[in-house]
Amino acid sequence: IYPEDMIPWVPAGMAIFKNAENLDEAKKFIDWALSEKGQIVIRDEDPRAMVRNGVEIPKSIKTVDMNKLVDIDIERLGTEREKVLNEWKSRFGNKAK
Repeated sequence: IYPEDMIPWVPAGMAIFKNAENLDEAKKFIDWALSEKGQIVIRDEDPRAMVRNGVEIPKSIKTVDMNKLVDIDIERLGTEREKVLNEWKSRFGNKAK
């Protein structure tokens, strides 16, 4: 069920942390997650449009009107990280653990 007026969304990020202890395994995981097989597994567990071309959109979200996606400035979320976090804290408190 999606809201009628607009649909919030954010991309699902993936990264390898600097100084990761298991760098080789992390690279293997990223390679798998971005492979066709990995994208299909992830899509089937959590229906979403995948980044890889050729991986079909799940039936459960094919009818979603993509024009209703909220226009989110993803770059701004990164460049103004502290401002965004401070605003969140002022509105909702610091209950994250």
